[in-house]
This record gives sequence, structure tokens and C-alpha cells, in this order.
Amino acid sequence: MKKLLLASLLAASLTPFSANAAIECEDIASLAKTIMDARQSGISLPKLMGAVNNSQDEATKNLGKLIVMDAFESPGFRGAKYKKREINSFENKWMLSCMKKEMQRNSEQ
Repeated sequence: MKKLLLASLLAASLTPFSANAAIECEDIASLAKTIMDARQSGISLPKLMGAVNNSQDEATKNLGKLIVMDAFESPGFRGAKYKKREINSFENKWMLSCMKKEMQRNSEQ
């Protein structure tokens, strides 16, 4: 049941980002959190990639693939405390990376 709920949340998280608007860092962090939560809940790589591939928007699909692949570079944990720590760390990593790129882009203008 939890896996079905996480798959539904992932699908909802993959709403297309506008090609004209920059993808917000909060949206990227939220997507990363959802993907890592699914990974820590035991959802397989093929199932997560399948959910990502269902996105209509190419930019969202590519970003989702990157995040899924990155999530599977991390181990799956057994204890709830360790799973939560890994999910939070992964979300923060993607948020920080996005914020740094955003600041760099702004300083180049």
C-alpha cells in the first residue's frame, strides 16, 4: 500500500515545468525527497524510471532520471531513523546544488 502511495506521489511530483520558467529549487528538492523516499521504501529502479518516463515534459523527464540514478547510488537503509536521515540528506543535497547554480547564474548576468 505504501509503495502504491509513493508511486502516486512521484507521479504528482513530476508535473511538467514550464520551458520558459526556471525550475524552482524547492520543486527540485521536493522531487528529490519523493524519489529518495520511494527508493528507501523499496521501490525498484525500473519502477521509478518507468514513473519518470511517463512525464510529458522532456526537461522534467531528464531531471527525474538524473535524480533517480543519483538516489540509487545511495544504499537502502532498514531502520526508520536511518531512512529519514538519508532522505533529508538527499533532499538537502539537491536543494544546495540548485541554489549554488542559481547564484552562479545570477552573478554571470
